[in-house]
Amino acid sequence: MNLRGPLLDGEYLILATRAHRARLLGPLALLLGAVIFWSFSSSVIPSLPFLGYLALGLALYLLYRALKGALAWWLTVYQISNYRLLIRQGWRSQSDLSFPLSQIEGVEVGQRLWMGLADAAALQVQARGQAETLEALPDPDRWSLRIKEAQLAYFGAISEEKLVN
Repeated sequence: MNLRGPLLDGEYLILATRAHRARLLGPLALLLGAVIFWSFSSSVIPSLPFLGYLALGLALYLLYRALKGALAWWLTVYQISNYRLLIRQGWRSQSDLSFPLSQIEGVEVGQRLWMGLADAAALQVQARGQAETLEALPDPDRWSLRIKEAQLAYFGAISEEKLVN
């Protein structure tokens, strides 16, 4: 996964990923509901047009929500560079969030709940007096460790060669 736009001088990516694929279960369930309502509407329209068109409208709405959820998953990317933590969301870079490593105050792994089965959890990052949550992050313990290591390398406490390995 590449950064949108140029990297800063001497900047390189340490880690990049999307939210866990388990996050697609919601859109998949909506898609299944859309197929069921679409099928129902096609069999009911000849005898009960109002009910058939209502089911067709519901199927189209569920399809829209499923595609919106899948596209949001596809367009959200989490990245750590040797200078910053980036959260890329959407088509344009206006919705991107960037947290310099020097301003990150803490990182906490949230509750795993049902995502614990898929080794995913929310990672909460405190920076600049606010908290940002990275939802359904795969292998959150590794991400927490990498952010802390990147901070140590940024402040010169460890060598940058340890980040690459």
